Amino acid sequence: MKKTIVGLLLIVTILATVPSTFAYDTSIKVKNKTIMIDVSHGAYHTSVENFKGNLTEAKNTVVMLESDLLTNFTAEADALFMSGPDEMYTGEETEKIKDWFNQGGKFLFIGGDSDYGGYFSPVAINNLLRNLGANIRLDSTSISDENNNDGASYRVAATQPGTGDVATKVTEGMEAGFILHGPCSILGINTSTAVPEYLDLRTATLPNVEVLYKYSADAVSSDSDVSGLPTDLYAESDTTGNYPAVVLETIGNSYLVLAGEAIFTDYKSMYDQFTETGEYNGGVTYGQMFVNNLINYFLGEAQAPLPIAPVVAALALFGGALVIVRRRK
Repeated sequence: MKKTIVGLLLIVTILATVPSTFAYDTSIKVKNKTIMIDVSHGAYHTSVENFKGNLTEAKNTVVMLESDLLTNFTAEADALFMSGPDEMYTGEETEKIKDWFNQGGKFLFIGGDSDYGGYFSPVAINNLLRNLGANIRLDSTSISDENNNDGASYRVAATQPGTGDVATKVTEGMEAGFILHGPCSILGINTSTAVPEYLDLRTATLPNVEVLYKYSADAVSSDSDVSGLPTDLYAESDTTGNYPAVVLETIGNSYLVLAGEAIFTDYKSMYDQFTETGEYNGGVTYGQMFVNNLINYFLGEAQAPLPIAPVVAALALFGGALVIVRRRK
């Protein structure tokens, strides 16, 4: 008996020293969906093996748009993920994306980047967003945070979940935030004026726009490339912190999510359960859970038809009203 107990204790001790592959339980629950991933337009962060593997393991189909956007573009696809492109889309490509999105029931995720080093410009994405009729834009700054990071101020933690209905659903189960590597932020835009007016989404509200996640109150926005563009609004503001990191806009019956980084990529462990250096939150990041939650919600719950009972009730009310109208005649 003593030998058995000693043996069990030895096994427990050994297992305790073996690092776990998973920090928490998360999975992609939707299946039989088709997801396109575009890395064809000069994106810097194009490694998506973890994301792709989890999608296919859940019995979904992944279509990679690599050499160009048009060749493998699938009109029947349910979602399109875009990884920080900085090359302009052609008119044909823009129309292809717009026609796909306007079918309804589509999910479009676009990850940006920052102007740190001066190599990334949001113009290509913002031009696409304008053509989609969106009221949100990538800004052209760099977000940093000296206090909430993974060992360096540019490995920024998004720490504050939004408080809206969708944000509550897509952050379910998350016990901390996630890391974005050298990110930017998200602006609103008012296009009804002669000159489009960029809006601070910390204070301004727009129809069908919801902030899903924010950087911390300690975050700082900088115009690192000293461009002085109108999209440097947050860097020019006297108020720091709480910048939007991920924003949702519902357009028609489709969903657009715009993020300050392409958090679905493997780059610097963004789509992961563990951080690059282990400095943030004991080394655990909820980036993977957040992206999985987005997939599960926008390709699952958000697409679900109305329950039968409300539909029947609505039809009954309509039928009753029709009978009354006929009787009055």
